[in-house]
Amino acid sequence: MTILRLIFIGLAMASSLRAEMAGPLRAGESYAFRVSWGPFWGAAEITLTTARDTTAGLDRLRISTRTSTRGVIRALFPFDGTGDSFFDGRDGRLLEMKARTRTRSDKTDASILFDYDKAEALYTDHLKPKRSTVLPVPDGQCSDFSTALIEARRWNLLPGQSREVQVLFD
Repeated sequence: MTILRLIFIGLAMASSLRAEMAGPLRAGESYAFRVSWGPFWGAAEITLTTARDTTAGLDRLRISTRTSTRGVIRALFPFDGTGDSFFDGRDGRLLEMKARTRTRSDKTDASILFDYDKAEALYTDHLKPKRSTVLPVPDGQCSDFSTALIEARRWNLLPGQSREVQVLFD
């Protein structure tokens, strides 16, 4: 399991996130981040976009994340990743996540589907089916990793303060 895979299959469990927010993002928003690594400015780019999505009559908020390495870092470590998270438009619960990554030597393709009535999530590894499993869903409001990072801006922590967030990584 690579560190970069962690970014895209990440699932943050934050009990303080409120259901009515559907995360801190709204349909039609977008963010672009440049990632630096040591002296390499612009080593990667991460973009988040949001849109309304309707599936089987259910209004959902889709948050799409795209990440790619750039420049010299890309020559050394080519990486491309995509992820889509779907939140219920009525109550803000995370319903489903999908992620794919590609490096020079590895690919991933996984999804997770939440069943809150059963308090479990079906994790499916589409490339390595033996890794697929059913996971318990802990108490609290689920969020995807990228949305949880953006939500952290609103925590207003002072130096020395901390806040617990349970994170499940693949």
